[in-house]
Amino acid sequence: MKIVISGLSGCGATTVSRLVSEKLKLKNVNYTFRNLAVDSGLDFKYVQENALVNGFDFELDSKLLKLAKGDFVLASRLACWLSDYNLSVWLEAGVETRARRIAAREKKSFNIILKETIKRDNQNVERYKKIYGLNILDHSFVDLTINVERITAWQAAEIIANSCGKLKLVKNNFSHKIEVKLKKNSRGSV
Repeated sequence: MKIVISGLSGCGATTVSRLVSEKLKLKNVNYTFRNLAVDSGLDFKYVQENALVNGFDFELDSKLLKLAKGDFVLASRLACWLSDYNLSVWLEAGVETRARRIAAREKKSFNIILKETIKRDNQNVERYKKIYGLNILDHSFVDLTINVERITAWQAAEIIANSCGKLKLVKNNFSHKIEVKLKKNSRGSV
């Protein structure tokens, strides 16, 4: 079973993917810019703001594809575009809800985090358009969209786990396009 979960910053994809992987006893693949920053000894903000210039997206997405082998739950901003899947999920939440969650997690001011989240969302949308030709705000092709405004991560995980059934593997129309770009631009092989 291959489950891919995407959403914008603060939607809970990391937590939900962990819960789904525990419930279904599948490998959890979640490697983010935060992980990349730590592994590279760089500041997270630097990685986020310089992703396009320094090729951090290619490095991150190559790493995700290396990790996403066999059966898995893959969570990333591009998970729904990145890999073949049995079930694709988009987690939806408004920017204020997401900013509140990030502010609580990072113990920072809501107003500062709200501004940063709006800026980050805009950067992500523009960056993925530029490097992959994708509009991550158009997730109309996903199998399941879950509004996580008023439900817990556990409830979202339950919905996902209960939706799996005996779904056939879907060949992701976007993944080939991304793999070609990765092979052309990545430091590591896909």
